[in-house]
Amino acid sequence: MKELHVECAGAGKTYGIAQKIINMIAKCPKGQRIFAITYTNYAVSQIKNEILKQTHYIPEELSIDTVHGFILDQIVYPYSNFVKGELIQSCSIENLGSNAKFAAIRKNQLRQAGIIHSDDAIQYASAILVPSSSDNKRTVKLKEIAFKYFLSNIFCLFIDESQDMNAEFFRLMSFIISKIDNFCFVGDPNQDLLGNYQYLNFINATKEAYGIEPVQNLVSRRLPQCVVPLCNSILNSDYQITSNNSSNGEIGYVFASELCEAERLFLSKSDTFSIIKCCSGDFSTRPSVSTQLPFELKEILKTKFPNHDIDAILFAFAKKVQQVGLDSALTKYKIRVERNIYAKLSQLFEPSSRKQIQVCSIQKAKGLEDNTVFFIICNSLLNILLGLKNDHNKETNLLYVALTRTKSRLLFIIEDDVLTRSTLKKHGVDLSKSLNNLGIFEACKTDWFPAS
Repeated sequence: MKELHVECAGAGKTYGIAQKIINMIAKCPKGQRIFAITYTNYAVSQIKNEILKQTHYIPEELSIDTVHGFILDQIVYPYSNFVKGELIQSCSIENLGSNAKFAAIRKNQLRQAGIIHSDDAIQYASAILVPSSSDNKRTVKLKEIAFKYFLSNIFCLFIDESQDMNAEFFRLMSFIISKIDNFCFVGDPNQDLLGNYQYLNFINATKEAYGIEPVQNLVSRRLPQCVVPLCNSILNSDYQITSNNSSNGEIGYVFASELCEAERLFLSKSDTFSIIKCCSGDFSTRPSVSTQLPFELKEILKTKFPNHDIDAILFAFAKKVQQVGLDSALTKYKIRVERNIYAKLSQLFEPSSRKQIQVCSIQKAKGLEDNTVFFIICNSLLNILLGLKNDHNKETNLLYVALTRTKSRLLFIIEDDVLTRSTLKKHGVDLSKSLNNLGIFEACKTDWFPAS
């Protein structure tokens, strides 16, 4: 099996991948494994749940992991010392800041301690397996041996969310699939939020090398009919989608300035699905503080809770701090930290002087869905929706991802600020008329927000 798939949002790719995995399990030789890898823990859980739904267990021949988990466990940790002479035993997700010089210094410190930073993991894995013109004879031989052992464990490789691959992962995967008989890549170029289009490059290169024609599935099971024309208005002609969802759905808009405090707070509740591109007005997508915790604290928590998912522990700690305060959270978790670490934590959790409502970013929303979606649309994405900007780039992909999260109802919340008004005036655009032409009409707020 050698397959490349292009599947639109809501096409049911998780079900399809699970079905293909199950079919390959029966063919898997003893001593080999099937690897299914994707980019987020959520996507991993989705594949696991679909496998469980169909088989009621996770076969021992199957490993489902994130890209970084696969890279680390199957390449970096086993072969770093053998090929590179460095015993890498851990990975850091520490926030290194924007200063390249200091980031490099910190990465070097981590490497000396046997820790690879997540930013470098894929490149490091490539350096372990993929031949380079700078390799001496000894390194060439070591890489050959490492690659032989690495391949001996793989029967089939499934890559989900392939549009998220970067150039280094593209290079690594191109080398791996040249030596294995079974692989399947699934992705949607229109959900490439990096805008690097490496999956399209990978498809073209693989097609040329192996004569593999990509399989397209542009029929969404998720989208209500009312959203389909909006998606197609911003998509290239090669990727026009349809939907087999019989529901027409509901779509509308309101202005952010017209929302009362109760309605604004409603958007941040856990039982609603609200998305936004970035910080905008009263709404913010400030990154979760759990991802910004000092490296030292992460190591302490990993040691204290070795049998728990570190990301879950970090999230729980951050949530506890926000609930009861830093000192009480440290006491609750029985953690003592040095003064400099305490100072970092105090600064991180310092209350904002400006009250903002936290909602989910489009990047975080990718892969998610809900019956009702609130889309707080910023000026740049509104311009694309209205056709004022039509160059296909990562901004267009962001808009597409946001539009395709709903299964039934979609409400645009428009920031009617000075920038929005001046842009529309410049282009001579009547906002209400333009939205009406797209099938988006002003909504009655009581239809979308519960009575306060």
